[in-house]
Amino acid sequence: DFSTYQGILRAIADGRTEFNQIAQRAGLANDTPLRRKVDRLMELRYVRRTRNLGAKRTTPYRYHLSDPAIRFYYAFVLPYESVLAVSDPYEVWDEHLRPKLDPYMGPVFEDIAEQAYPRLRESRGLPMVREWGRWEGKDRAGDPLEMDIACELMSGGTLTGLVKWNESPIAPRWHIHHLQMINRLAVSGLKWAHAATGEEAPLLYVAADGFSDDFETAVQASRSVVELVSLRHLYPS
Repeated sequence: DFSTYQGILRAIADGRTEFNQIAQRAGLANDTPLRRKVDRLMELRYVRRTRNLGAKRTTPYRYHLSDPAIRFYYAFVLPYESVLAVSDPYEVWDEHLRPKLDPYMGPVFEDIAEQAYPRLRESRGLPMVREWGRWEGKDRAGDPLEMDIACELMSGGTLTGLVKWNESPIAPRWHIHHLQMINRLAVSGLKWAHAATGEEAPLLYVAADGFSDDFETAVQASRSVVELVSLRHLYPS
């Protein structure tokens, strides 16, 4: 069944994150044998599944590639196999792959932040997370919304934040945008978002190239518990 498993991985790599979408993209029946194959891929840690914070038990999962090598292969190798076979790989990199690296690194950096959190928690005294998560959907007005960090804490509160793969220190507008997203979801009736509006609700901002002075000033003026993490904190020299 190698080709079947490859079709499932390719469907997820193409952005088909819901089970029915995976079945359609892979040309397979949405049935128990397919679910067993997806479960096997999760057992092997090639695939993982997520749901929004506070989602009901009946809410469908979203599936993602969790193995970094497989994710890279489907993003940068498989689509260019034929041209790589006959062209200078450095030219292929410069013309076709380099422009796609930053968009590719966005979700990857979110995974890096998730994996780093337990280490940061111990060294910085951060709150313990019950389960790491994010939130993706629409608010009450029907407008799309994505929150990079949305986690229930063991203490019962909510940790929210953003993760940015940036090339320059991020500006205060990103903090304002995040607070606006929390308020939009609170107005939409999400209990965890309402809890996250409080001044004591912790924020975690992770940015590859760090934060501008204005960003740090704006954050400190609006919240009492904020953690700012850059790439140099994740990988100190």
